[in-house]
Amino acid sequence: MIEASILSLERFQNPAMQFRPLQIIHEMDRMGDLNTSLTHLAQMGTGWIVTNVGFEDYLTSPEQWENLRKGIEKAAGMGFRIWLYDEKGYPSGTAGGMVTRANPELVVTGIACYRIPGQTGMEVCFPLPQSCKRLIWVG
Repeated sequence: MIEASILSLERFQNPAMQFRPLQIIHEMDRMGDLNTSLTHLAQMGTGWIVTNVGFEDYLTSPEQWENLRKGIEKAAGMGFRIWLYDEKGYPSGTAGGMVTRANPELVVTGIACYRIPGQTGMEVCFPLPQSCKRLIWVG
């Protein structure tokens, strides 16, 4: 049974930070005045900042790391919860290609499905995309 005080109108209207929406911010150094931008996000009800180090000289620039540190410090000081992640390139986790260049066996692979309508006995020709390593099944 849920305690009635958990479902109070006040808690719904003013939830704790961990229950508030998050805002993704790529490159906190491009937000303009950080204090003004973060204050605006707080006033809008944002509780989380999801961010990453800036893309210029990705992961190798001391300046970008310092910008990120200052932004996180400021946001955390204002009560925001922080979620850090690697964002440059898909899928996330490749560190902008650094991980996969050094370790090509770690490149993510997936399965794609291409549906091409046809009729019985009809020849179908479909050139595989360059990213496709092999054909698994046709039916």
